Amino acid sequence: MRRSSLDDWFFNAKKGDAKKLVELIGNKTAWNIDVRDEKARTALFLAVESGNLTCVENLLQNGADPNRRSQFGAPAHMAIETRNVEMLRLLLGYGAHTYTENDKHLTVLECANQVFGEQNVQYILETIDAKKDELESKRRASSLKGQGGRVLITTPLPEVQPKDITHCFDDVYAEGPYSLYTKGIVDKDCVIIKKYKNTGNKELVKKLFSNEVMILSDLRHPNILLLMSACYGPSTSDLCMVLEPVEQQVFLHKMIHVDHEQIADDFSLRIARDVVCGLLFLHNRGFIHCYLGSHSVVINKQTKQAKICNFEYARAVHIGTSSDEPISHLEPLYEWMAPEQLEGMAADQHGDVYSFGILVWEMLTGKRPFHGIYNFKSLTGGKEDPRVRTIPAKWIGFMKELVRDCLLPPAVRPTSEQVFEWLDGVVNNRLVHYRPAHLTLEELPPLFPLIKPKPDKRKSK
Repeated sequence: MRRSSLDDWFFNAKKGDAKKLVELIGNKTAWNIDVRDEKARTALFLAVESGNLTCVENLLQNGADPNRRSQFGAPAHMAIETRNVEMLRLLLGYGAHTYTENDKHLTVLECANQVFGEQNVQYILETIDAKKDELESKRRASSLKGQGGRVLITTPLPEVQPKDITHCFDDVYAEGPYSLYTKGIVDKDCVIIKKYKNTGNKELVKKLFSNEVMILSDLRHPNILLLMSACYGPSTSDLCMVLEPVEQQVFLHKMIHVDHEQIADDFSLRIARDVVCGLLFLHNRGFIHCYLGSHSVVINKQTKQAKICNFEYARAVHIGTSSDEPISHLEPLYEWMAPEQLEGMAADQHGDVYSFGILVWEMLTGKRPFHGIYNFKSLTGGKEDPRVRTIPAKWIGFMKELVRDCLLPPAVRPTSEQVFEWLDGVVNNRLVHYRPAHLTLEELPPLFPLIKPKPDKRKSK
């Protein structure tokens, strides 16, 4: 039987085959360098057990977390169990914690003292102190390469164990093909839990989860739902993310299509401005969302702030370029997908702006994206999108122009920066005479215009 890419990953880790593991990382075959097997062991843990220093160092250099615990303990516990001082020294140098406990509730430091003696352990700690900061910064800056050769700079994300999460399945906020959002409790605090489903294609579910964790852990912005920690298994049914709690939260999709709530004009403007603000940040960080829609926006009804979520299909790109990969095969994205991407073109930032236009259209009309659309030809014929004509009369002014511009062909579609500057101007009662597609940022009037000094009449006399 042919091994899956995941089986191949663990097989080579057990062998300590550094060359093969690096090859898998380079080919992006390994979906997550810290993925764990049925005993919650990472490739790093298995490589430490194999005793291959080169293999372990390669994994650490590519971002493997030395503190990811298995059922038996951390990789450092295994280094101590195999009495490998150099391995322990290497792990500690890359940031392994001395206070991490094993299955017997013994810390790394306690185990090391028992095996090597306190005096020897103290000497080990002293010798690596000088190098630790340098090695730690290298580890934090290293990660799997993104698309197009871009390196994603990631930081270690706190891990939570399945037993520490209480899922409140009576409070389901939203549900998609592969995941659902529920209320949860972690350390007695209420949070939002995004739980991935243990159904269908498990390899795909793991890949989506890994991609979302990797990208979302690199994003910190008021208009992006904050990822606080994640649960990595050991089984697919345990995969979930712990997200920031949102007071009186509601998904925009539920407001529009389930509750049929009439969103006030100024509220619609603020939601649109917040969403495109988060989108602009995302684009400036070198990512595209690919799944932006009303289902991917959480609203705080108390503060009226909007936050973007659902990053499982997001991709890393060079700023201003495409991902080089089409997304036309991803059926869940169809309703918000740009026409050129439905035809097979690669995903890019212009596609996100189109999706944003459809999101705004949803708010203005209260209808599903494909309402009144009976075939893709009406969207891909190069003519004006027929949905623009269905916007209610009260919005015929600037908001209709916004939607129209966002649904233009990609060559003349505005950027997220242009849309944000325009919407921010509308919200703050300025620049309302500009359309987003024709807004040149260099021509923006100053927010606080200079006041010309009045001529001194005394001097003229």
